[in-house]
Amino acid sequence: MLAACGADKSPGPSSANASAGAPGDGAGGDAGSDDGNDDGNNTGQQAGGDAPSKSAGNGLGSVNPSGRITDLRLRDVDSGAEYDALGRGDSSLTPLPGYNQFWFAWSVFNDGSEIFNREESVKTAPLVSTEECAVPCGEIRPGCPAKDCIPALTRPEQVGADSKEAAYLSESSFVVGVAVGADVRAYPHNILWWHEIVNDEVGGVPLALTHCPLTFSSIAHDPTAFIPGQTVELGVSGQLYNANLVFYNRAADTWFSQLLGVGTRGAALGKIAPRVHSWEMTWAAWKSMHPETTVLSEQTGHARNYQSYPYGSYFSDHADDFQPMRPPADPIFPAKAMTYGVRVGGSAKAYVHSELAAWAASRSANGGSTLGVVNDTVGTSKIAIVFDLDAGYVQAFDRTGQADLELVQ
Repeated sequence: MLAACGADKSPGPSSANASAGAPGDGAGGDAGSDDGNDDGNNTGQQAGGDAPSKSAGNGLGSVNPSGRITDLRLRDVDSGAEYDALGRGDSSLTPLPGYNQFWFAWSVFNDGSEIFNREESVKTAPLVSTEECAVPCGEIRPGCPAKDCIPALTRPEQVGADSKEAAYLSESSFVVGVAVGADVRAYPHNILWWHEIVNDEVGGVPLALTHCPLTFSSIAHDPTAFIPGQTVELGVSGQLYNANLVFYNRAADTWFSQLLGVGTRGAALGKIAPRVHSWEMTWAAWKSMHPETTVLSEQTGHARNYQSYPYGSYFSDHADDFQPMRPPADPIFPAKAMTYGVRVGGSAKAYVHSELAAWAASRSANGGSTLGVVNDTVGTSKIAIVFDLDAGYVQAFDRTGQADLELVQ
């Protein structure tokens, strides 16, 4: 069976993916559903494209006992400057690179990293490189039979948020958002499940967005910075490393591990895959923060059911990891526990959504807060983690030279 991120898995009768279809051309597939258990994954992807909604917000900070992302207001405790959830306001906060992903993926690619609200760190088990590959060559495993077996999209049609061609989305569907000047666009997981890569242009600026359903990771790239003087297109290589997407640069045929963030094989071996900032949250939250947004139309030129999650129960089945991990995932949390990971100044820290929820609950009068801000330090860098877990939103901001942030109650 062909699976997301190019994985090839042949399930037996007990496989959690027995009902999952291939996202390549001509594939079908039944929708998966969350089992309803609060098992550390506060972002249960469901049939019909439904994305999560469960709980919220350890360190110094504050929480809001009720409200929505549009109610989330931040204030500098010294200057009194105020900001919204995206850091917009009297001045603007600088967002730091950070991404939602499953816990198993964070722990495999970020050994030794700190864990918010926990004394322990991720166990140390470094990845190994070779002269030919940035990781052991034999562990980059072939999945689907050829490059582009999962078809990337190039400059797909976009429509307004209220268009009937956006009706495939529910309010709780997850989207990746990009804003360049006045041009604001949403890239739904519903489409990314089936295509994994979108080569596009936003505000006249080239963009390449990659998504791996197996690790729940979405990362935007600058396609003008892979090769000097060229704008490249990215494609699905049909390969997988530690259950994570390996994409390729079509101009130079170099493979890149999405979460490792470097060229794993080819001319750009070891070179960094250039990233740009993106946001991630539910469709309802993105629309409320950006009413002017456009979104990808379901008219992609491919016959797909964009209301159907194509990987069965994979999202909520912690025992299904598609392939053995090397090094093995750290078992501190369930494999699919939703985790926001931050790397800054050479240091890394994991903010597991359930730990943010526990932290928020301990500081809320009613124990049910989903909005909060944590003033924290990663390495020597001062940061603020702003979250609305009902909206699936967690974002790190730079606090260098700034005071703590608090919520405006």
